[in-house]
Amino acid sequence: MDDVESYYFNLEGESPSIFVIGEYADAEDETGEIVPLLVTLSYHEAASYMGTDSPIFNLPIPGEIQLWVGQYVLDNYRPVEKKKRKRQRWQQDAWVRNKRPLGEYR
Repeated sequence: MDDVESYYFNLEGESPSIFVIGEYADAEDETGEIVPLLVTLSYHEAASYMGTDSPIFNLPIPGEIQLWVGQYVLDNYRPVEKKKRKRQRWQQDAWVRNKRPLGEYR
């Protein structure tokens, strides 16, 4: 998935967030200091860290950043139109009853 699409879904969501992925300063001590590893607006990038032991924080997006990223998304992203699948019609004679008497099959 393209990051711009992920930004779009983040900004259109209930509570747009900025995600801060951290790591422990001492890898052996998970109660110690946490230092930032990555800051992103991409929900999908943040979600990729959810399976790890990295602490993830989501914070409200500052107004200036939300406006800037919102304009970037408007300029660079067009949602893909969902196309309805066209149902195939069964052939007219696909379910036509065979006219031969039952005895002729044996």
